[in-house]
Amino acid sequence: MVRLRSVLRDLAVAMLLLGVYCFYQKGPCTTRTLSDASAIIGLVYLCIGLFRLTRHMGFFDSTICGTRRLWEIITAPQRASTEQSKHGSFIAYKEQNAYARPYTSMLLTAAFLLSFSLITALGGRH
Repeated sequence: MVRLRSVLRDLAVAMLLLGVYCFYQKGPCTTRTLSDASAIIGLVYLCIGLFRLTRHMGFFDSTICGTRRLWEIITAPQRASTEQSKHGSFIAYKEQNAYARPYTSMLLTAAFLLSFSLITALGGRH
């Protein structure tokens, strides 16, 4: 379940970034500036959230495990067999290194920012 605290923290960080962007913008802060800034920050949150989602689903587990195993074979060839290996088998790696970083709060923040960007972009036109 999504923790409200993490969503509010992500929204607070996004609003802080939005304020910094508007502060350093040359000229007045218009609705277009707010729309552009929230779209950029929303896309960054979306990319991070999607990366965390794919990592949580295990898409990179075999690559990470294989890279660690290859590095172990290169640095310590005498422990190349699975029984002596420091990392063990792929199943043992998945059990020991479960990815538990939250991704839903990032995706919810991205959806809010992109919706806010759309509303301000459409609302700014007369």
